Amino acid sequence: VTSTLDRATGEEEIETASSNAAKQDNISSARILQALETMFADDAERSGNVLQIETEDAPLMGDPVTVLRILANFISNAISHAPGSTISLCLVKESHAQVFEVRDTGPGMSPQSLALCKERRHGTLNGSSKGGDNRGLGLSIVEDLTRSAGFHWSIESSVGIGTRASLHIPMAEHVHP
Repeated sequence: VTSTLDRATGEEEIETASSNAAKQDNISSARILQALETMFADDAERSGNVLQIETEDAPLMGDPVTVLRILANFISNAISHAPGSTISLCLVKESHAQVFEVRDTGPGMSPQSLALCKERRHGTLNGSSKGGDNRGLGLSIVEDLTRSAGFHWSIESSVGIGTRASLHIPMAEHVHP
């Protein structure tokens, strides 16, 4: 994910994302969705995935690099652990938040894997930790980033059906200084 983000936003911005997580800027959801499509279209195609992104604009507040990092993590995990599946990213409006949802039609996770997925070294969407030193950290990093930014995230999965990871971000008109 980091190398993909480095290509899309520049390494300098990524290094400061954690320290800027509490930063509150207006975010264009359409620009976030377009950036994610640009970042992951080739990776999805190489993995045999169909990437469907519904571009919609809504006013959000938060640090755009943090939002990109979280959503990129969700998409990267879906590409890695649900090859050949359809991965969709959309924005759903709730009363005081916009919810980015990343869904895949992959193998899904067992309840045991789902319970472990937020823990370090188990933090991938299928609960496995394959290879390298930074593998299995992704969803625990999402947990840290969402907590720092004041966001909320959730994950649901069913074996044989797929996984849905959601990021809840306050709408701009509902953020108070």
